[in-house]
Amino acid sequence: MNRYAIGAMTLLLLSSNPALARECNKKPGAGILPYSVTSEGKIKILLAYDTRGYWSNLAGGRKYILSGNHPKPRCETSQETAVREGWEESRHLLPKQFLASHVNSAATLPAQPKKGDFITYVFKMENIALEPFYDNYVVEGSSSDETNALFWADLSELRKFANDKKHKIITPNNKPLRPVFWKSFKKSLTDPEVNVFKK
Repeated sequence: MNRYAIGAMTLLLLSSNPALARECNKKPGAGILPYSVTSEGKIKILLAYDTRGYWSNLAGGRKYILSGNHPKPRCETSQETAVREGWEESRHLLPKQFLASHVNSAATLPAQPKKGDFITYVFKMENIALEPFYDNYVVEGSSSDETNALFWADLSELRKFANDKKHKIITPNNKPLRPVFWKSFKKSLTDPEVNVFKK
């Protein structure tokens, strides 16, 4: 049986058995938070604008996948979810192989994840051209319908925002940060012992 037939069988299985999808949805999701360092030494983190009206890390829930050569589906690991979401929400600018290698050695938020934690993998963008990620570049013909813009947010501005409610974050379209993302990310910005961003 070829892999296309197996894939079709899996889709049929999942669509006819919503309990499988619910089981996977109960598991915590995952995502990525890439960053770069400018020539002036400023740290910028890459956020995506989703079509529901918020800026956020590139993240989402787990899905079922085929397990190796076996037709029995299984839920993604948090790393597999982070790679897939990073690829989809970067509108395919971030290749899966690049993501997999960086996620495997990335720092995480929270720093010591427990069972049930949503995990964000934080890594420095290295060995990849950064030019396409500037100026809200969007891949033409991308199949992603979840995001439509990218934005390098200044980490120092985010820290000011985390420590002072009067300080505002200015995004390219003046839309806000996703509340659930900001709530979890804010903790890392206000805790002096958390330092996942290395120059």
